[in-house]
Amino acid sequence: HTQTVAYPDQKIDVSSTDMRASLVVGASTLLPLERSNLVVQGLTLTSSADWQLKADNILLAAHHEPETEATYRIALQADQIVPPVGVRLGTDSTLPNALSTIQADIIASFDQPWNRQALEVARPQPTSIDVRLAKMAWGDLDLQAAGKVSVDSNGIPTGDITIRATNWRQIIQVARSSGQIPASVLDGVEQGLSLLAGISGIPKTLDIPLEFANGMTRLGPIPIGPAPRLRLR
Repeated sequence: HTQTVAYPDQKIDVSSTDMRASLVVGASTLLPLERSNLVVQGLTLTSSADWQLKADNILLAAHHEPETEATYRIALQADQIVPPVGVRLGTDSTLPNALSTIQADIIASFDQPWNRQALEVARPQPTSIDVRLAKMAWGDLDLQAAGKVSVDSNGIPTGDITIRATNWRQIIQVARSSGQIPASVLDGVEQGLSLLAGISGIPKTLDIPLEFANGMTRLGPIPIGPAPRLRLR
């Protein structure tokens, strides 16, 4: 029930009350992925870099889509996730210690199949990502996302993702408290969301259109920063 994962800059102790995984591959010497499942209960990650993360339950599955060369359906369900203290508390002590749920249902296509060469030669890189549903609930905060992007050879996405945010001002405060996102980016996001809130007349819940085009991310018509680079290393 205990493992250690070593990185150049830290070691992470992994403990759980139960952890099980399965892997099914195709009948080829390349061992192409057909389906894989991971189930974890009572997970605790403790880092030598002085952070800790916990989760009651995690279910993760990846299944190869039939009649495709390199398209996979990826599903995630995680319950009662306790993030590191710096993210969890920040300056907002009204939040509970644990996120009640994180869910995701994604169809992802890659430039080559996931098989033995993904470990021995190079990682497959995404060419399109279809987010059917992504959801996070943390106290009164609620985020849901859906949309689809294509990804070029440099990892730059093009497409649209719509995010439904409930109590969005508190979400921005948590992001500021975490220190993980530049203040200049958050200032642009908050300005754009305030404009949308004024237009919609619904101050607590917003449907936020994120557009990725020409290497930039736009919140409606407002540019808020460079588009993320989606590369697997």
